[in-house]
Amino acid sequence: MNIKLKEEKAFTLLEVIMAISILTIGLLAVGAMEGAALKGDTFAYNRTNASTLAQDQLERLISQPFVSTVNNTCALSSDGIYKVCYQIASFPGDANASITTVTVSYSFSTTPIATLTATRSNLFQ
Repeated sequence: MNIKLKEEKAFTLLEVIMAISILTIGLLAVGAMEGAALKGDTFAYNRTNASTLAQDQLERLISQPFVSTVNNTCALSSDGIYKVCYQIASFPGDANASITTVTVSYSFSTTPIATLTATRSNLFQ
């Protein structure tokens, strides 16, 4: 008596382990990319905030009456995260002009995040 058994169509244990391994590696790569994207997003957010603070401070300084004396001042932002410094210096060779530089850095660092410079003259007031 010859009885033919049906061929079994199933996955072997080795195939299942390989599939799970490949899936795990793929998920780990996606997780690493998510971490890098979040870090880049935080950096861009902080850079935008620093640029906005620098622009606001520069506009405040330009709206003030012309000052030809040298002035250096630093202050913390309202949230305490950033240090906003500005310097007003006389323009070389012209007593009627000044250079205003605003620099924003983290409160715990001296490395600038954003720097803006404007030249101003009292001839156009």
